Amino acid sequence: MAEVTNLRPLVLGYAQLGPFADQTQFTAVQGKLAAYAQRAGLMLGTVYFERAGAAPEAFTDLLAAVVRNRVTGVVVPSLTDFGDLEDERVAELEDGLSVVVHEADRASPTDLRD
Repeated sequence: MAEVTNLRPLVLGYAQLGPFADQTQFTAVQGKLAAYAQRAGLMLGTVYFERAGAAPEAFTDLLAAVVRNRVTGVVVPSLTDFGDLEDERVAELEDGLSVVVHEADRASPTDLRD
């Protein structure tokens, strides 16, 4: 009898980090997104990181990867990671690309991304 493999839907990650974030903070955020994906039965692919206040290159790269890989979801620590363009970016993902945006931790008492 053939072994059955349970395939989990692929999601990509996106997070905005403060201008002075170090590797420990990158790793902590990536771990938080991976833990959420695991609990939700999803498989986390690449996490795109943006520096707060920088040009939105990582978000543009995320959009291209969503289309290229036919991804069904994007995981963010919080919708606030989309910055001042939160509404537009969520609409672009959910309405424009039919992608589900998952918030890994809506009520986090501490923010590891500063």
